[in-house]
This record gives sequence, C-alpha cells and structure tokens, in this order.
Amino acid sequence: MQGRRARFERDRDRLVGSRAFRRLAGKTQVVALPSDPLVRTRLTHTLEVSSIARELGRGLAGLGTVEPLIEAIALGHDLGHPAFGHAGERALAAIVPGGFHHAAHGVRVVTELEPGLDLSPETVEGILKHSKGRAGPVFASGGGLATLSLEALVVRAADLYAYASHDLDDAYLLGELRPRDLPARVVSVLGAEPSQVRRVLVQRTIQSTLSRGDVSLEAEADGALDELRAFLYERLYEAPRIARQTALVRSLVEGLWESACKRPLQFLAAIAPHGVATRPGVSTAGAFVDAVASMTDGQVLEVCRSLRLARPVWGLPRGGSASQLSQAK
Repeated sequence: MQGRRARFERDRDRLVGSRAFRRLAGKTQVVALPSDPLVRTRLTHTLEVSSIARELGRGLAGLGTVEPLIEAIALGHDLGHPAFGHAGERALAAIVPGGFHHAAHGVRVVTELEPGLDLSPETVEGILKHSKGRAGPVFASGGGLATLSLEALVVRAADLYAYASHDLDDAYLLGELRPRDLPARVVSVLGAEPSQVRRVLVQRTIQSTLSRGDVSLEAEADGALDELRAFLYERLYEAPRIARQTALVRSLVEGLWESACKRPLQFLAAIAPHGVATRPGVSTAGAFVDAVASMTDGQVLEVCRSLRLARPVWGLPRGGSASQLSQAK
C-alpha cells in the first residue's frame, strides 16, 4: 500500500509541475478573459475541485480512500480543456474531423504530449472518466463507471460540487444572478450562498456514502442538485451574455481552422512562439487540436492577430473584459 501511495504522490507532484497545469491559469472557466481577478479561471476551478475532493476523501477515510490519488485525479482532470473552456470544446467538436472531448484529450496530454509524467493507470482512468456533461450520472457505477476507483468517483462528485458553488458565486459577483433568483427547493435544501451549497453537498455525500457503502447523495439533496444544475444551464451557461461569448469563440476557432488548412506552414509558425508541442506524423487536424487545446485564451487571440485574420475581434486587447469579448461580434 505504501508503494502505491508513493506512486500517487509522484503523480500529483508531476502534474503540478507540468506545462499543461500552468496553462490552466489562462483558460476560461465560465467567463472568458475576465477583467476582475476574483472571477474563476480553469486553474482556480481545478484547485477548488481538489479541495472539495480532499474534504470528501477525509470524511470517507474509513472506506479506505487514498488522498494522494484523489489529489492527482483532481489536479489532472481538466488538463485537456482547450482555450475558452466549454465554448472552445464545443467549437472544436463541431469543426474538426473526428470531434473533440476534453476528457479524452486530457489523456492524450498526460500520456503523449507530456510523456515524462508517466502517470499511474488509476490516475489516467480518473481523468478519462471524470466528465458528466449536462445531465450525466454522477454516482452511477454501472457501464463505463464500473471499474472506477472510489477516489475517481469522489472527484466526479467534487467536480460537480465545485461548479454548483463557485459558478453561482461568480454569477453573483458579475450581477448575472441574485440569491432570490434561485428555485425555492434549491434554497430550502442546499441554501442560497455558495459556501453553504458546498458545505451541504459535502456533508450529505459523506453521510450517504458511509451509510450505503458507495459514493452517493441521498434523494432530497440529489434532486435539489439536479434542479440547481438545470437552473445554472438556463440562467448562466446558456444566457445571452455567455451565448454571445460562445458564438464568438466558434468564429475564432473556425477562422483558425480555415487558416491551418489553407496555410499550414504559417499556422505552425504562428503557434511556435507559444511553446505548443507538435508531434511528428500528426495530421493537420491533430496538430490543430493539440495547438488550440494547449494554448490559453490570450495566446489564441495572439495567434489570430499574427495570422492577420480579417475579423474585428482580433484587435481585442489581451486581458480584455468579458463584456468586451461578448460585444465584439
């Protein structure tokens, strides 16, 4: 057991030192290029997932959870996310032959693009299967989740709990939502304050899991969480402000893809200064995906400008506000 624990500690430490991990600081969580430093990035999301997962793991220590494995999966779970977060992911999936999914690309990052990581199979599987989509099961253990470790299931739950609490916090900060906007059942069960939502979800998951023996959330809290997820999609992720941002990101990626296909040498020259790894023998589509998924939001805009793509948004200054981004189209 001590040898396995040391292996997971090594995974954790190598992930923190990776280039892909550092780039998360410049990638979108919900709002692209936020001018307010309090708005989350993909890196701060990852750290909050790790914090929630470790809290769950400590509460479930009696079931044999291994904290370094929890940390390693949590810290690596979003390394496959492209620039501009889920908007970038949807654009790549729609445009590039073969599609794109950030979890599968995360495995490519940790096994091929940064081969020196040499992660344990348990960590890699946790990265691959962390994603739930809009309404995917969190706790179900059948199908593709049947082989998942207890630690990986803990991270799946922590990822959703982080979204539910910190995206709500950002929405309040940006004035997109107010506590009184939340559905009544959500407030009565989980509360209206982000810190309370996190606390209730963690406590009830620990209680339910210890009672049942598998990672779970009792019915009342699970139903309130589902309602909160649906509410956030409707009122935040698909609201006009973020919808405009998503449409703009689609146009960014389309322009880059057209350039990569028509002017591959210029495209490779444009991405070279940004330390993007290109693998020998990789197709144009593969090189394009590796590039856009590696770069930060700001780096993508720099590449667009260096390629002189004829769209007004390329003049957006680095560090521009989310409102600038959404109004630029």
